[in-house]
Amino acid sequence: MPRIITLLHAGEKRQVGIRYAWRILVVVQMMHMAVVQEDLYAQQRCPEAVVKLGELSKKPLDGDGILGVLDELAEWCPSLSDIEYFRGLHYLAIKDSEKSVAAFRSAIKAEPRSMYYLGLGQALLEIQAFEESEQAYKAVLSQEPNSAEAYRGLSSVFFAKGELGKAEEVLRNALQANPEDPELFYALGLVLAKNGRPGEAMVSFRTATTKAPNHAPAHLALSGVLLRQGKNAEARKAVDKAALHEPKNIHVWLMAAAVSERLGNYDEALKALEKARKISPESAIVEINSAVVLCKLGKDEQALSKLKKVVESGNSLAEAYSAMGWMYLRAEKFVEAEDVLRKSIAINDADPFALNNLGIVLESSGREAEAVSLLKKARDLAPRVDVIEENVMRLTE
Repeated sequence: MPRIITLLHAGEKRQVGIRYAWRILVVVQMMHMAVVQEDLYAQQRCPEAVVKLGELSKKPLDGDGILGVLDELAEWCPSLSDIEYFRGLHYLAIKDSEKSVAAFRSAIKAEPRSMYYLGLGQALLEIQAFEESEQAYKAVLSQEPNSAEAYRGLSSVFFAKGELGKAEEVLRNALQANPEDPELFYALGLVLAKNGRPGEAMVSFRTATTKAPNHAPAHLALSGVLLRQGKNAEARKAVDKAALHEPKNIHVWLMAAAVSERLGNYDEALKALEKARKISPESAIVEINSAVVLCKLGKDEQALSKLKKVVESGNSLAEAYSAMGWMYLRAEKFVEAEDVLRKSIAINDADPFALNNLGIVLESSGREAEAVSLLKKARDLAPRVDVIEENVMRLTE
């Protein structure tokens, strides 16, 4: 019997990079300015800037306000490299990576401090300038050989390039110097999970949460690995902890919905997706996952209506067509299923779920040669998904 793959658990957009506390602290209210204020005071540089920075550290600013203040400070202290550093952090936070790179380079030109290279490394990683990003992180390590932040950044470069062995090696070396750093264990868990070593990944994520019980990303990542291993009850506990510490993270509620769906608690899945919708009302992924759950509740027309609206919006088309194909396949509407699944694959030919389901559709009409080709491609993309392997074996034995 062919096995159809649902899409709900594939909806979560996992983190592939490494979190940096300094990004959050500076961007939200420029609190790092207080640190610079102390540095300036100690060096007796720019007394006007010292006063201004003290004022800024006590009040929130919006994006335009931050840039305005930085421009004003630059007039007072044109040689103050920290100003360009803050500018780089601000642009990095609003995802203007090109301007961020320029600002960090300006700061480094004035004064090649390690924290400036950290910012540059992240900004370059954002624009996929991997070789330059790698050099920036190595510049940090040349100044601070035990910098956990630089090791995490360097590992994220290798992770993004698909060089998982190098990423693991960097992180294990970092852990020798920083054995209590939960972020390093979290990053190592991401690498191990990506490399198909779920048991080791779970150990790493659990170590991260032991050292930092409020580490929501580690709880969330652990939940995902547990879910893929069929340990649904444990996945429920992990995602509940993630929700406790980051209740406004949309990915937490997408994962909570996936876990509830796997446990057969469809009403709970819809409640989780409603929470995700409140966080991101325009999210197409939320609507697609909601449609999958509604379909499982027997509300096919309502589910299909949701997906058609997503298609009309032009967002997440590949995922929407793939989900639509799954629904038509469930209803044995093979002609309609083939049409939308081919549309999905035309947009994203690296989706193993769409490839698997199209293979089943083709099998139903006797086109086994093409079906086997698609199923093998799906297996190559997702070699550890049992359902796909079963379909390949069934058609080739």
